[in-house]
Amino acid sequence: MKTGIFFALASALAGATMTIAAVPAAAQAEDEPEQAVDDQETKTGSRFTRPKHDRGRGVRETLNHYGHCLATFKSDKIEAYLVDPSDERWRAVSYSPNSQTRCAIRNMLTNDRDMRGSVSEGWYVRRFKDGAPAVFVSGPNPMPVEEEVVARIAAAPENIKGDVIVDEFARCVAATAPMEVDAVLRTKVDSKQEQQTMQALAPTMGPCAFEGQNLAFDRDSLRLWLAYALATRAALTLQGAG
Repeated sequence: MKTGIFFALASALAGATMTIAAVPAAAQAEDEPEQAVDDQETKTGSRFTRPKHDRGRGVRETLNHYGHCLATFKSDKIEAYLVDPSDERWRAVSYSPNSQTRCAIRNMLTNDRDMRGSVSEGWYVRRFKDGAPAVFVSGPNPMPVEEEVVARIAAAPENIKGDVIVDEFARCVAATAPMEVDAVLRTKVDSKQEQQTMQALAPTMGPCAFEGQNLAFDRDSLRLWLAYALATRAALTLQGAG
């Protein structure tokens, strides 16, 4: 777009590419996740303590495992939330009686934003295990309507406006490059394949960057935001509203 909120910021794209390409030395040397340490904190604010029974999973792999596991038991509830993201529907996704807690890892702490992305990815990959929805493959994949994006951002309360801006960025990337995002979500976290698909995705992000905004992402949070955006679009497509 010539004017408006979507603007190809070279600096933002370069920053995202540099961040995405950064891989722990252990992952570069061998295609294995870096091991977590107790009380490790991610850049997105999640914290996990890793007990001995956690099979050595790293922080990112732990959250990813949890989301995929939860999707096996709550697929319908996750899809309902993606179509209508109300507080009530989120509680149905994120809370379980102790007797039904089949996926939680002891001492695992995370925030709703991270969990939302994790369960969205789990639902999407399970629901479309044989490949992306046909509409993603055939297109068209236009950018979101600028006036609608501006209206959603303007209507957002100040305390969450920053999150809404990032949501709109992720929604734009998922709308215009669904196959590239799909490829990212099918990789193992902290793997060479994840790094490669992130690098392939990076050039598509420029047109979705917001004018005047410094959008800096680490690989962890970018994957979670994109997972929610793509899964939401897929769920709405199933409902005939996408």
